[in-house]
Amino acid sequence: MENNNYSYTLLHEIDDIFNDEIDIIVKFKNDNSKFHVTFLTYQKVEELMREEHNFILYSNTILIKSLTKENIEDSLKYTIDNNMYLNIFYPINDISIKKLNEKFDLEKEI
Repeated sequence: MENNNYSYTLLHEIDDIFNDEIDIIVKFKNDNSKFHVTFLTYQKVEELMREEHNFILYSNTILIKSLTKENIEDSLKYTIDNNMYLNIFYPINDISIKKLNEKFDLEKEI
């Protein structure tokens, strides 16, 4: 799927929009930086809690009610438009790593 500033690719099929997880690659058009993010439904979290332990460790994850195209796109847009993506998405190429390091450098100055 494409937006004016970025595109995204689902890395596998969604079996159940209410009880599943999906890995997504987001590519920014202006600099070709690429990031990974996982969307995880609330029901899937509950299922994992029952099957695993009393806790779950995840990074670069967005919890979502259902894995509909609209919900995924709204979540991505909100995260990117509010400049939160560097806090949530995982960098997967040199350009994205550089962007994240620049963010860390700026935060050190504060």
